Amino acid sequence: MTHYPATSLATQFHLDLTKDCYTRSHAEVCRVLEAADLVKYRKPKSANGSRGRYFFEYLKRTSRKA
Repeated sequence: MTHYPATSLATQFHLDLTKDCYTRSHAEVCRVLEAADLVKYRKPKSANGSRGRYFFEYLKRTSRKA
């Protein structure tokens, strides 16, 4: 995924990429997981966290690349 699809996906699902991943409400977590499902995101096998947290951080990193 590149910069433009990441920012478009964040806009489409109303995700605030400036917020910390630990301060999200349940509704925001559900929207993150819906976005992850849309792009068929799978977390790494050695992940020490949830799929939602990994995808949210992935979106943040990708959206910063221009």
